[in-house]
Amino acid sequence: MSNKFDEALTWGQRVSAAWSIVTGTFFKVYIWPLGSAVVTAAAGYLGHVPLMWILMAAAIVFACVTQSWLRISEIMERMEPRNKLAYVQTAVHIDFKGGPLFQAVGGSTGKPRKIEKMQIGVELQNRSSSPMSIIVASAETEVEGQFPPRTNYPKPAVTILPGGIVRCLDVPIPMHDTSCRPLTAKLDLQIKYGLQGDEDEQLNFSAALEIFLLPNGTITQINTNWNPNTARQGNVVTTPI
Repeated sequence: MSNKFDEALTWGQRVSAAWSIVTGTFFKVYIWPLGSAVVTAAAGYLGHVPLMWILMAAAIVFACVTQSWLRISEIMERMEPRNKLAYVQTAVHIDFKGGPLFQAVGGSTGKPRKIEKMQIGVELQNRSSSPMSIIVASAETEVEGQFPPRTNYPKPAVTILPGGIVRCLDVPIPMHDTSCRPLTAKLDLQIKYGLQGDEDEQLNFSAALEIFLLPNGTITQINTNWNPNTARQGNVVTTPI
């Protein structure tokens, strides 16, 4: 029984290796089109077809097989969501005590303001040609030693259309009427994404933030310093407002 199982396993490995070779880039780009043209030419020769028709048929078959592989590859690439959810910028939402204060013409009054709540996250864009499903799997944020209340993760999936932009944020952090000034924060966010019901791809964002706030609540700049253990190792992204 064991010998039969080992033999079946060996044949399965052989078939898998053969399939990988046959569907490899070299076979798809060179062998399949050329082989199809050769088989077509041989069939025409054995059928005593005139040489002109043999050459024409071989050329047409070569072109058709090449185009078929190209179109199949394009379709598969369009359906593949991997690496098509792009980071746009770091997102910071602020709720000021007493709500927004604006002049009659627009803009801030210039008066010093207090921060009631803050939310930290990232802004992402779907750069694929099909809708994409996004799940905030986990989030841990901090601003000046203040943490958000505990909440359950993962969050429900959200669908984003091709070219669409979405902000993935942790829950609001109570700031206890903190004065508007330059603040430091931390971001640790895990995003899962993919086709609807198949969110297998993953993005991790771990960074230290510098949020430059004027006393009147205007955000002038956000510096995102990615931690070395993230995929963005060594990058420093500055997000002007």
